[in-house]
Amino acid sequence: MAIASDQYQHSSSQITLPVVTLAAIAAACGLLVANAGGIAFLHRALGQGSSGDLQAVLVSYGLLPRFAIGVIAGLSLGLSGALFQQMLRNPLAEPGTLAVFSGAKAALFVTVLWMPQALVWGHEPIIGIGGLLALATVFILAAKSKFQPLRVILIGLMLSLGLEAFSGAAFLVHFEELGDLLSWQTGSLVQTNWSNVTILLPILLVATIIALLMTRPITSLDLGDDSAKSAGVPVYTIRLIGLLVAACLSAAVAAAVGPIGFVGLVGPAIASRLGARGYQQRIVFGALLSAALLSLVDQAILSMAGGLDIPAGSAMALLGAPILIWLVRRASLQDRVQPPQDMFAAGPVRMIETRVWVFGAALALSIACVLALTLGRLADGWHLASPEQLISVWQWRFPRVIAAGAGGAMLAIAGCLLQRMTGNPLASPEILGLSSGGALFLMLAIFFVPGLDRSGMMVLSGLGSLIVLALLIWSGRRSAFSSERMLLAGIALAALTGALTSLMALFGDMRIQRLLGWMAGSTYSVSERDAWIALIIAAVSLATVPLLARWLSILPLGTDPSRSLGLGIAKSRLILMIVIAAITGAATLLVGPLSFAGLIAPHIARSIGLYRPMSQAYGAAIIGATCMVLADWIGRTIAFPWQIPAGTVATLLGSLYFLMLGLRHDRRI
Repeated sequence: MAIASDQYQHSSSQITLPVVTLAAIAAACGLLVANAGGIAFLHRALGQGSSGDLQAVLVSYGLLPRFAIGVIAGLSLGLSGALFQQMLRNPLAEPGTLAVFSGAKAALFVTVLWMPQALVWGHEPIIGIGGLLALATVFILAAKSKFQPLRVILIGLMLSLGLEAFSGAAFLVHFEELGDLLSWQTGSLVQTNWSNVTILLPILLVATIIALLMTRPITSLDLGDDSAKSAGVPVYTIRLIGLLVAACLSAAVAAAVGPIGFVGLVGPAIASRLGARGYQQRIVFGALLSAALLSLVDQAILSMAGGLDIPAGSAMALLGAPILIWLVRRASLQDRVQPPQDMFAAGPVRMIETRVWVFGAALALSIACVLALTLGRLADGWHLASPEQLISVWQWRFPRVIAAGAGGAMLAIAGCLLQRMTGNPLASPEILGLSSGGALFLMLAIFFVPGLDRSGMMVLSGLGSLIVLALLIWSGRRSAFSSERMLLAGIALAALTGALTSLMALFGDMRIQRLLGWMAGSTYSVSERDAWIALIIAAVSLATVPLLARWLSILPLGTDPSRSLGLGIAKSRLILMIVIAAITGAATLLVGPLSFAGLIAPHIARSIGLYRPMSQAYGAAIIGATCMVLADWIGRTIAFPWQIPAGTVATLLGSLYFLMLGLRHDRRI
């Protein structure tokens, strides 16, 4: 009976997959016909596109190329995502998570600002080279671990966040110079001719032929590297070729229409959920579903937006984030059973060394505060404020120092609580999207409740963080809060926030400047009252830790041991969730949705020997505060007279820190 049931499910999936694929393709084609004004007019437009009929010209040189480029881009990204996933044996791999798109954006921004002469050949080569260089960096950093799946994803995520932070800082400082690239970086499929189609189509055909010709050796990789080598397969050569093909495809799409995320991840994932078996089925149906989904979304926007052009890249992020979270909930990932290990964990540290490190951290915080209050740059160079001058600059520098330090301490405490609650060393408010949840609610408040004061915004931000955390707990329960699930959900939420921000920037709303500055982690507008409120919240957060110490000691042991020790799992997690969300919401309002303090500080505290809940939380708070005070001072002085937000500087330094640690350690995550 069991065999019969398995055979029935297998045959059912073999029927469902092509049916769903054909239905999605038919729906996209149906919307195309409707947007063109019917089959009869579409046929006439194809025959007389160059005639004097304006509507026929719009269809022949606007609508049809747009549909064609959507199909080709979807096929390319779907094939690219399927190849990335097959080569790395990781269902999370795709161009967006491997820094291809962020590398392309950073390269284009650098070229436009500082090397405009390189644009003589157009922006497409620059974008392609930038994407390939970013991917090459990921591969170099991950080579020592033999491309261990989660290591590749984590390095790609860190590099992507760092490059995005750099691009965000450049965009803030050079808004006028880079404003014309808003449409490109949101992934627009708008076309005025067939040139991009004629460029991308040959690349897609060549890549498809290579991918199909390599079916046999690529399929052998499913057996494992050792088995494939024993069968005579040149594993590393095959993997390198496959990765290069996938990278070239995604870089070509980014060059033509801009970065379009989620397509290369969602299409193959849906194909696998619907029963795609083997390499060939995954790349064929994954590519077809990606193309159908992208074209369907774009044509639906075109028919419903009423003349308002919403870029397909942003729309895919808005649609793809919920789909991805659902897939995270349903998917069976590799680290479902094994608990995550800390790739940055240090060995035992003697107590005397720990005391020295803690004293050093406290001294560093004191020095950072003094430095930030007294040393600055003016038009004629560096100045160290005298006691008399300090009084005049106190009202400007003191609130920023206090707010940055308090925000860093709060994020560090929240990250420490979150890592201990989930038993996941990669958990943090920034990486897992808690800060992005707070940012979403604050974004809505800025546009729809403009008169809301800072206290009300803190409540809204905390509510957004709580909703996201509840969603993460719900999606991660079945996998014991596996690293891959939590990371992927955080990526989805961060992409959702980024898509909404890009849309608002594209629509030209003047409030976007304030929004962009705040989301980058700016402390510009913090008043002295806000600083004292932040300091009080940070102090309350520290005072709360001893009340939670028992739970934080027991919960990392797992559900069954915790219950056997008499701990109420549901109650303790609910209270911890509320505390984490409240702290994160307040910190997000001060230093933005991304700063890395919540991820870095607990790791550093643990590496110097602070393993107990209270000592780790307090040590992390000191380290987090130091990091953010220094980041705020560096951002205020390094590019004078322009100011780079503290959150952006902290993200750049934090991503560099983790990438360097990834080079030094070769443990399994």
